[in-house]
Amino acid sequence: MEGILYHESGKFYMNCYNKIYFDKKFWLGGPIAMLVNNNNVESLLNDFILQYNKSNVNNDVVFTQILNCNDYICREPLLGYEEEEGGITFS
Repeated sequence: MEGILYHESGKFYMNCYNKIYFDKKFWLGGPIAMLVNNNNVESLLNDFILQYNKSNVNNDVVFTQILNCNDYICREPLLGYEEEEGGITFS
């Protein structure tokens, strides 16, 4: 996909700017699996809650909306696989 940069190893996406991903509908879908530095957990949760309360959309869209250049997305192998059953996390 044009504009979605990944490391030469093919293992992860880099330069994850939310506008590029959002415009391309490149959602960070489930199952949600992430590695977060202990020092950044509270910041991630606060960013997620703030954005969710602002836009009230599915969690994969919220995670896409709060991406920044300090984020990396696992490409190959994936951290998890989704069995599509539909529905949302919040109701």
